[in-house]
Amino acid sequence: MDIWIENLFNDHRKRSIPGFLIRSTAPINVEDELSTMVDRDRPTIQTIIDCLYQNSKTGNDLGLVIAMHGYNTGFQEGGRDGVLEGWYQPLCTYVNDDPSIHKQLDSLVFLGYRWPSESLKRKGLSTEALKALPLLLGILLYGGLIISIACLVLSIITHSFITVLFAVLGIVPFSIILSLFLLRVSLYFRDSYRATQFGVPDLVELIRQLDHGLVQRKVRDALTDEVLYAKISSKIQDIQDLEKETLIQIIQTISYKLSKKPDLEIDPDDAKFQQFIKTLRYDIPLQLSDEVLIKIVERLVLVESMENDAAMRFWRQHSIKLSFIGHSMGAQVTTQVIRILSDIFDPRSVGAIGNNTSEKILLHGWAEFFG
Repeated sequence: MDIWIENLFNDHRKRSIPGFLIRSTAPINVEDELSTMVDRDRPTIQTIIDCLYQNSKTGNDLGLVIAMHGYNTGFQEGGRDGVLEGWYQPLCTYVNDDPSIHKQLDSLVFLGYRWPSESLKRKGLSTEALKALPLLLGILLYGGLIISIACLVLSIITHSFITVLFAVLGIVPFSIILSLFLLRVSLYFRDSYRATQFGVPDLVELIRQLDHGLVQRKVRDALTDEVLYAKISSKIQDIQDLEKETLIQIIQTISYKLSKKPDLEIDPDDAKFQQFIKTLRYDIPLQLSDEVLIKIVERLVLVESMENDAAMRFWRQHSIKLSFIGHSMGAQVTTQVIRILSDIFDPRSVGAIGNNTSEKILLHGWAEFFG
């Protein structure tokens, strides 16, 4: 996933409902060079996660609103973003000014999602479309035009049926290629392709990362250094005499190394795990035996696993209401995103046809904690 996350407003004024601009960096054309622009704004996906997490502490119903623009919404001349200034900013302002919504402070987060789109007003659009014509189609376009004009002129002079017939034969390929050219410059099918192939996957991945990040944020808030120290040192006799700061540093190092190997099997008999323990000894500030290191790793994994399960239960009980505002082709993006996020192929969601006692349940796949 390659997206930019920016503040929706540049004034940095605190709003009861914060707004962010999510920008997909997929190029307009496959052959285009990658953007050399620098993301100078500092919000990240972690900023959105922190906003949602802090909102969860208020006890209000949580909500995430994602707005999506439609077709023909590329950047305007001078790099002006009409979608940002003409739609997303007014929408977020309206939400913040609405009295019924404003009463529920710290309950919503607004995201304006910008998938790659072109503008009909873009300079050089027709020229690019003509240059993109394959050689054979170009010959048919210009050749058909020249033949049809020449034959029409001759038919006026000679009144010959054959010249009229050749004029028609010239107009047919010209009309077909002209129709393809007009479809090309209308941008509708190109925007539809980009919305489906770029906009949908990027938005799904964003929601998936938010889903995962909320769990990790809850775990990180619960498992402070002090808590980890207490939970681990109390169960392992061999390390109870170590200095607190040293043990905390060892735990932090092991936790970091484990995060880099998510597929590592915690098994003392596994060769990869044995190699992990050996390399771990070079990174910790104190010499410990392999047996003690294994005990620390096993205890740390168990504690983190238990807290991860607790975090998942928390978010199931405090699910976030996910709302979409899709305009024009943005509704197409919304529909496909919902289809992906809803795991309709889970066996538990399939009911027997004609069996009124069999309940069909629409389960959530990737977006487990968004409702």
